[in-house]
Amino acid sequence: MNENLTRKQLEDNIVEKGYYLLIRSSLSEPSWFTSEEFDNFLDAWSDLMDYYTAHDDTVIGIEALREYRHFAFVLRETLRKTGSGESSYEEIREALANLEGIMDELQRHALHNVYRRGESIRDSLDRRTYGETSQNP
Repeated sequence: MNENLTRKQLEDNIVEKGYYLLIRSSLSEPSWFTSEEFDNFLDAWSDLMDYYTAHDDTVIGIEALREYRHFAFVLRETLRKTGSGESSYEEIREALANLEGIMDELQRHALHNVYRRGESIRDSLDRRTYGETSQNP
């Protein structure tokens, strides 16, 4: 990961890699989840996860989340439609596990950042909603 990239730039990279995955790989082809484009998509997520490890950030953009939800759904549907006896079944399971594992780690690091600040989740939400200096009931 380039240490100088902002969270927004890393999230934009995820969206871009998701777009390229959609246009360069036919999601109806059984091997799209083993493509270079899918690996690039996972790498972009790993870069964002590394960002949360290195920075005291707790926010994630909705567009990046949309990409995660879309591809996790497509992988689950592909897995559901693939019989457990088919050769690609384990590869699909592994691809889904990789994507979900990255998201789990990303969430773990973001939550760690909240607690490291000494805040509760509600404090963090209130601060973002009402501002740094505002007092809430």
